[in-house]
Amino acid sequence: SLFGAATAAGGLLPDSFLAAAVNKTMRTIARQFSAGETLDEAMERITEMDEMGLSYTLDQQGEDVQSEKEADIYHGALLEKIKKVGQRGTVGNSDPNVSLKVSGLSPISKFQAIIQADLLEAVEAKAILARVEARIEELLREAMKYGVFVYIDAERYDQRELITSVVQRVLMKEEFRYYDRVGIVVQSYMKDARAYTEGLIKWSEDVRGMKIGFRNVKGTY
Repeated sequence: SLFGAATAAGGLLPDSFLAAAVNKTMRTIARQFSAGETLDEAMERITEMDEMGLSYTLDQQGEDVQSEKEADIYHGALLEKIKKVGQRGTVGNSDPNVSLKVSGLSPISKFQAIIQADLLEAVEAKAILARVEARIEELLREAMKYGVFVYIDAERYDQRELITSVVQRVLMKEEFRYYDRVGIVVQSYMKDARAYTEGLIKWSEDVRGMKIGFRNVKGTY
């Protein structure tokens, strides 16, 4: 164990050594899921993946924002990522691909309030959802400039239906209805993941008239 580790002579290792060891271990683990602390680092990692024949999707960490200011920061960072990978274009198997979480585009507490109080028809709720839709639309417009594939995460079960309805409204608008480089991230650990996916496939084919992509994830690390 790193904590409370002892030397062969029986003395405790200094705190500075343990802190450095823990930091290195956590960075090694994080590197399995995070491409870097900056966008430039992430782009370097993507180049490494190209050389290994791997594809990618670039996610923006920082979802579950608590204020509109945080939502603006998350939204701005995603716009920058879309532009960066779009300008890079397709290299080998690396088709430009970005993922987003809707909970990064509006304070999560507001989503919870809408769900818990069933306020979908309330004026305030409509205003909140309209801001979220506007942010998604701006991201899709930027993606369409470069042909970037955008995956939208359905996220937690208690918010999934609300988030799905927001995404569907955006994708039904004439401006985005026939953009085929968009998809939904499905948390595959959920018991109804298959039924949920089949329902979206039917909606995309019968209602939208344009198929959408799907990416299945475990839903937890």
